[in-house]
Amino acid sequence: VSDTPSFSPSVSVTPSFSPSVSVTPSFSPSVSVTPSSSPPVIVEKDFDSDVTQVPSETTHPSISPAAPSAKGPSKQECKKKRKIKVPLRCKGVDRDPDDQIYRPRKNIASEDNASQCRSAYAASGFTLFDTLNYDRWYDAESLLVVSDLGMFKGDDGIAQYVNFLQNKDILDKFELAETSSSVLEIIAEDDECVLTVAYVASVATNAANSNDKLSVTMDVVVGLRTKFSTIDAATIRVHRNDLYFPQDFSSFFWGDALRSRKIAEGNCSVMRDSCQNIYEDNCYTEFDDCVMDMLALPGTGRRGNADGKSMACRTFYANAISDLNQCQNISYEPKFDIQCQLKCQRSAHLKNKDLFIPEERKFFTEFSNQVGLGDDKWISPGTRSSRVRSV
Repeated sequence: VSDTPSFSPSVSVTPSFSPSVSVTPSFSPSVSVTPSSSPPVIVEKDFDSDVTQVPSETTHPSISPAAPSAKGPSKQECKKKRKIKVPLRCKGVDRDPDDQIYRPRKNIASEDNASQCRSAYAASGFTLFDTLNYDRWYDAESLLVVSDLGMFKGDDGIAQYVNFLQNKDILDKFELAETSSSVLEIIAEDDECVLTVAYVASVATNAANSNDKLSVTMDVVVGLRTKFSTIDAATIRVHRNDLYFPQDFSSFFWGDALRSRKIAEGNCSVMRDSCQNIYEDNCYTEFDDCVMDMLALPGTGRRGNADGKSMACRTFYANAISDLNQCQNISYEPKFDIQCQLKCQRSAHLKNKDLFIPEERKFFTEFSNQVGLGDDKWISPGTRSSRVRSV
């Protein structure tokens, strides 16, 4: 655990707007997410035996049709026979959840209520990155919505996202320097508290995965909103977290820093070795066909969204798989997952301006300027500016 941020200078921020509270929180020690040395291990299960087959309306981008061989039909022939499997269990299921966007109202009811919220939050010891204690704060209905990746539900779903940041095969470091942080109170009422905290995260990719064998380092402003209720003076129930990353940072992180042939090969290795049915359903007989498909995908969406039909989405699920029913999400072809979602196929196009109210976005910008990251709210040291796309 590191208590020393990797950037300079470290400051306490007093936002210029009000009402707000400027603090150097004593309740949140510096958090260092310690990368795991073990890659995700999964066992595939074909849970869609009860399916209705309908004609596919998707066309697979042609790379180069493989010639027929003794190994089986050509990829082109396989694609002609393929049909999208629609599980019977998914009929009538809403696949466009309407709770991804939550916009709190700015309303500080009283200092007494605000004090109660602050005290309970501090005493609870809550931190997003302490997955071992999630049962103290989360329940099956708790949500995490990440601005570039979308929604994760329940303590297992939330842990899946955090575990990605702990995967040493992808990131050498992800550290939140909480000695440089500030808190914005949005709601402090009898039955609801909302606090938004700004941090600086220091991030470093695994050099072995980059095309030029160099680690990409980044400092970025991260915003975390927590909506919770107080159970008692030292216990809270977290209903929802919203995690903010600057849009340009998301584009660079997913679309450049984590976009390499080595990572594409890793994604395909997971599909081939741990998701054999998905590998076969995608008509792969040659490993390089999968790698070429992976690299042919865009790194991210146009606004840095990583939840659509992109390499970024498959990189996430290939390296943060938390249960055996997540194989469907790394498939090139559409596959329904256990929650009847077609992930990594169509982006929800979440925007920071939809998720965070103007006071919060102003708060992040002012904090960023105080810590020297400017209006862009991130920088990759070694580049001339945060907008240079290589290191």
